Amino acid sequence: MVPRVRTTVLCLALLAWGCAAERPSARPSASGQPQVPGAALERTAMGELGQVAWAAHVAEATAPGHQPACAPRRYAPASEPRGLVVAFHGFTACPDQMDELGPALAAAGYEVLAPLLPGHGRVQPARPPGKKLVDDVTELPAREDWERYQAFAARWANVLAEARGQRAVVGLSLGGTVASLTVSARPEAMDRALIAVPFFSLSNDFVKLVLGLAAGVDALLKANPIDPVEAEWGAVCEADRKTGRGGYCSFRVTNVAAVQLAGMEARRGLLAARKLPMIQLAVVDRDPAVDTALALATVNEVADRGRSGRCRTCTYAPSVPHSFVSPKDFPAMDKPWLAPFTRAAVRLLAEGVPFDPGPCPGSP
Repeated sequence: MVPRVRTTVLCLALLAWGCAAERPSARPSASGQPQVPGAALERTAMGELGQVAWAAHVAEATAPGHQPACAPRRYAPASEPRGLVVAFHGFTACPDQMDELGPALAAAGYEVLAPLLPGHGRVQPARPPGKKLVDDVTELPAREDWERYQAFAARWANVLAEARGQRAVVGLSLGGTVASLTVSARPEAMDRALIAVPFFSLSNDFVKLVLGLAAGVDALLKANPIDPVEAEWGAVCEADRKTGRGGYCSFRVTNVAAVQLAGMEARRGLLAARKLPMIQLAVVDRDPAVDTALALATVNEVADRGRSGRCRTCTYAPSVPHSFVSPKDFPAMDKPWLAPFTRAAVRLLAEGVPFDPGPCPGSP
């Protein structure tokens, strides 16, 4: 019974995919509700190239074969934007993980773009192609083409570079990795970054779970072949999906290898960069998905390279889930940390005020 409970808890803690079925509202509002993809941009901090890039991304991510719930989101302020924030969701997740932070930043006067990560958001195939694999993950980056995450980050770094006003990036989980890649691609192009539980390296517990054997991270990259090996988030994910949530509930292990390789490059890029923006790292103690110690060590090593203040770190208690930024993951769970985190994140990204020293905002 204990191993079964442990596996269930681990799967719950790793789950970072939830996407609501509701479509975004039709026009921007003072509360920063997301817009319908493709709606005319009445006010934007994006330059001409950014507007073209956003329109192209929306067209690609809402083409036939994609889940409507996983459409990219734009949270627009009620007046001229003070700046631009790009927000990245997690592995097998969707942009609505930013449905708490996005409107809050829009209410503070910022335009927020939440794009769909490469290969994410496809509809389920007519026939399940494997014992565990029930999602169409054929376009999800794999071990041999993990650089798609890096290229994706560079695209949004260029969008931020020509934006008007203050510029910032935020990411959760794999999105934290992509946010880090964005920073290292063009550190001069942004003022602040909020990186939450990034995959600089997977935890050994996660690797053991997906490979189904007692192995560390090295085994994930050395295992050959791993392409046919399938994994799943479990019955909880499927049950929530039946209520209308989107995202993936299954994937191939080679997709996880791509996450590991992207994380290694993100860490290398930060360590090599100079004149970094202010970086705030938020992690979870004993996070079963990521190597928390490595994430803390990475940001501490670059702490004095910030142009506008020292880079900071904070840690949540182990009871806080990996996907703590999202209001859509685990909808029945009480989330006392979410409002304090969101307030602190807005102060950081909109005003440049780092988190208070000590535990992360709202940590139990």
